Amino acid sequence: MMAEWTLSRRAILSMLSLATTSKPATSGPLVDLALVLAIDCSFSVSEASYNLQMRGFGDAFLDPEVQDVI
Repeated sequence: MMAEWTLSRRAILSMLSLATTSKPATSGPLVDLALVLAIDCSFSVSEASYNLQMRGFGDAFLDPEVQDVI
């Protein structure tokens, strides 16, 4: 189980590294925020933890402040 978590952690860190070091697009609309939504759905996550993550995303998108920003 630890090996799976380590691999997932490495993959996430690699993606974040690429996202922060890649050059911005030279064309297209300018944005104020680039948002990445990540969900841990590995076998180490319990059903309760997964449901908590989903409720968190859902509650965030239903929040009027978040909707105003979007």
